[in-house]
Amino acid sequence: MALSLNGAQTFLPQNTYRITDSQLLTLGEEPGQFFQAMPAVLLDGEGGVNLLFISHRDTGQLTALPEVTVRFARFPSIASMSGNNAAVRDLTQPFPVTSTFNIGLQHNDYQMAALEGCVIYCAYARTDPANPSLGSSIFVRRLLVGQCELADADMNARVNSADPVAFLSALAAGSPDADVNRDGVLNAQDFVDYTAAYTAVAGPP
Repeated sequence: MALSLNGAQTFLPQNTYRITDSQLLTLGEEPGQFFQAMPAVLLDGEGGVNLLFISHRDTGQLTALPEVTVRFARFPSIASMSGNNAAVRDLTQPFPVTSTFNIGLQHNDYQMAALEGCVIYCAYARTDPANPSLGSSIFVRRLLVGQCELADADMNARVNSADPVAFLSALAAGSPDADVNRDGVLNAQDFVDYTAAYTAVAGPP
């Protein structure tokens, strides 16, 4: 939130959240290796704060050109944004920017997000890492959030009768995919949490 006083903006710290590098780390990254740009934000029905943004790497991983990724992060609540509580994923592999497609660096704001229930549709454009000079293409990614994401045991972005079967199979196999509460232990609580999530979305399994 910002107030305008005599033409100048005064920001209210209690209503402003800075999302720092350390809150958005994924495997293999260290603070300072990327720059954040072009955020889009959505609040879902469970109070989660969903961010779609561009992550610009300092150096190219695949080519000599600067590279970016489209990244998605979800905080479980507004209050949790002051801590390291974001679930982060890259929606794309690193892709090169060019002089005509410069997303995340100078211009070309080619992304947006829309919410339907517990489904978020993320639209963005990217180049082909193998042939960046050929231009860019538009993509739409369908993501589940909150209880829907927990209930989607087979991870196909759909919640249906196949998911309880997939969860029980993962639990019997001792797979980390069955660790619903992410406490590093597979036990009865995971079964309880999964059943609650699935029931909230699709009714009793």
